[in-house]
Amino acid sequence: MTKTIQDPILKKLLIQYGEGHLNNQNILLHNLGIPLIILGSIGILAKIPSPFPIEYVAGLLILFYYLSFKSIRTALVWIFQFAILFVLQRNIILDSILLWLFLAAIGWILLGIGHKIEGSKPRFTEEIRMFLIGPIWIFRRFL
Repeated sequence: MTKTIQDPILKKLLIQYGEGHLNNQNILLHNLGIPLIILGSIGILAKIPSPFPIEYVAGLLILFYYLSFKSIRTALVWIFQFAILFVLQRNIILDSILLWLFLAAIGWILLGIGHKIEGSKPRFTEEIRMFLIGPIWIFRRFL
């Protein structure tokens, strides 16, 4: 998994994240929950009245963070995830922010159940940047 990752900081963060995600049920719930959280978050941000698209700004800020790892593949994984989820969000014809809140909440519930099964705390409670490592971790096999 981490053998192909050259950036030592990213490699360390992925190993730390993985230490709290060893149970197959927890891993499955994260593979479902994290994309739901991202999709819901994009939808929520898109519904906030603003003179500029906040969801694009958030996506770009996350992209810049991922580029700091000096790994174009990590950035490409984020672009791929964001693009798919953005297209999904744009093509779901519902104007209600409640849908997006619901999807994000379901994602968080799935993660909570996974951590209950695993018997571990979510990693981002120890270090906030782990919140941004989760999306990389679920797609780590492509890195």
